[in-house]
Amino acid sequence: MSIRLWHQSSTELQSQAYQDLLLRRASLLASEGTEVDLHGVAPGTWPEGERRLGVYECPYTNLMIQAQCARNIIDAEDRGYDAFVSTCFEDPGLRAGRSMVDIPVVGILETSILVGCTLGRSVALIGTSPSQADRIGNIAYENRLDARVACVLGTDPLGPGIIDGASDGGKRAMAEFERVARVAIAQGADVLIPAEGIINVLLADLGVTDVDGHPIVDSWAAVLRFAEMAVHLHRKTGQVPSRQHNNGKVDRDVAHQMAASTAAVLAR
Repeated sequence: MSIRLWHQSSTELQSQAYQDLLLRRASLLASEGTEVDLHGVAPGTWPEGERRLGVYECPYTNLMIQAQCARNIIDAEDRGYDAFVSTCFEDPGLRAGRSMVDIPVVGILETSILVGCTLGRSVALIGTSPSQADRIGNIAYENRLDARVACVLGTDPLGPGIIDGASDGGKRAMAEFERVARVAIAQGADVLIPAEGIINVLLADLGVTDVDGHPIVDSWAAVLRFAEMAVHLHRKTGQVPSRQHNNGKVDRDVAHQMAASTAAVLAR
């Protein structure tokens, strides 16, 4: 039986090279009969010339990304997708979106840590800046996954041109990741998680699977296959998200009315 996955990026997916890389990985990793449809945030979300990480560092603009992703989770169910897959390591909008749907909703940070726990006693999350590392560390703490996280570190800014592993930018990205990975290993990490989408897919595409014998989680592969597993569980057992302890589900019309009123306020 076929599976349709809504793949959500927090970028606008304007880079054709990045899209091609994701589709190539999907064709290698997805089971036969699984369709992976790429989606980004709405065009114009990222102001021209604005630093992407700067938008995430601001709680207000970060909330705008979360709201888009949460709404897209609802759209995914309404359009007949079998699962929603977030490949942004900030896992934006996941809890809010899960509260409104019955289909599986999986996030790459949460999944990566869970998979990493099957490979070793402790994992390291390696982001692409100190500020991003701080945010993903907080998310791990809020989700009560931090007990298995040895450390959360950030690389120096990687800059443009890292999509192509043969480019100078790609080579710098790999070298910088390996440098920080060795710091994480010295701090007790058994397993390494490249906690940023592009660098994660780049390393996997180039066949880089470990640093000094410490396994690297291919997070994009993990979240894709985890989503397939969740779909099978949902179909076979009827498993749905918990509606307890402030995870309640409201009527869809009520949620849409509140969203429309909020959009009007934000547009003032």
